[in-house]
Amino acid sequence: MFVAAETGSRFARERSKYDPAAWMAAPRHLFGGHNALTACVDRTMFMRALVLHGATPAYDMSPEEMALLLSPEDGEADEIVVEPMGRAEDGSAPGPLLFPWPAALFTATCVEQEAGGALHVFFATLASDESQVREQLRHRLGGRISYIADVEKGFDPSQPVAASLLSEAMVYLVEQIASEPTSTLAAGFNVLVEHRFGA
Repeated sequence: MFVAAETGSRFARERSKYDPAAWMAAPRHLFGGHNALTACVDRTMFMRALVLHGATPAYDMSPEEMALLLSPEDGEADEIVVEPMGRAEDGSAPGPLLFPWPAALFTATCVEQEAGGALHVFFATLASDESQVREQLRHRLGGRISYIADVEKGFDPSQPVAASLLSEAMVYLVEQIASEPTSTLAAGFNVLVEHRFGA
């Protein structure tokens, strides 16, 4: 149900010519030749579908390509980025634990008026403290946003910026990470949604 909602939401947002119901019913390489209707009852396949629609421009990809997307190499989409944070000092790929413990999910939100309208930002990441979150924001969006953003430990889906920018499926995913920040699913997780509203 969540995958179907996210698929429909994405296709509507992108004004895609493709039918979301047809996408759900057709075999996909991502699911090993199965369709989303049957495959996404499995947690791993469910998360693959959410990442595909939330972080890539593709409608299908191989499991190997998905693994590369979630590897320590940078990857980003137009609006949402889900990416690991880097490599270990010896150059090897990091394991599931990427942060000094105790790590937790932090969220940052920002609303800023601009000459041409307004900027709304939602950011979620694993970190040990607020300073790590602001440093990540500074790297991604610059010093001003890093300084003025509201940073909180945990995730409140009713927060106005989160409620306006996140789909139900993405809310569910962030809630899962917040509840289990030490799981393998959470390793390297971060999400950035940036939306500009014209005057």
